[in-house]
Amino acid sequence: MATVFIPTMLQPMTNGVKQVEFEATNVRQVIEGLDQLYPGVKERLVEEGRIRPSLAVSVDGEVARMGMLEKVGPSSEVHFVPAIAGGMPPKYPKRNIERVSIDGASDGTFSNLCGAGRHSGSSD
Repeated sequence: MATVFIPTMLQPMTNGVKQVEFEATNVRQVIEGLDQLYPGVKERLVEEGRIRPSLAVSVDGEVARMGMLEKVGPSSEVHFVPAIAGGMPPKYPKRNIERVSIDGASDGTFSNLCGAGRHSGSSD
């Protein structure tokens, strides 16, 4: 029988029960089974026939890429966890960078070319 771990956010609906075991061959059956045991659970896990976007399902330690159709074995562990957003930051637009040669600086230093030191807060 598959072991289903009840997320903390749903434990008030289960009177504190943290895990249950029952037979299921996919995540849909797991959710249906939970809803039979604890009416109302399904609407907290499912939106428009899919796992809510704010949740992720893990079956045997792997994120369920197939959603409700993800297979569940007889000795599987199923977890419902808050989805974690993240990943690569959005690509920033390329900036037009003007390349400047320091050869034109009067003393040959970059700071002189940029005017560093001119705005140091002291009056000239």
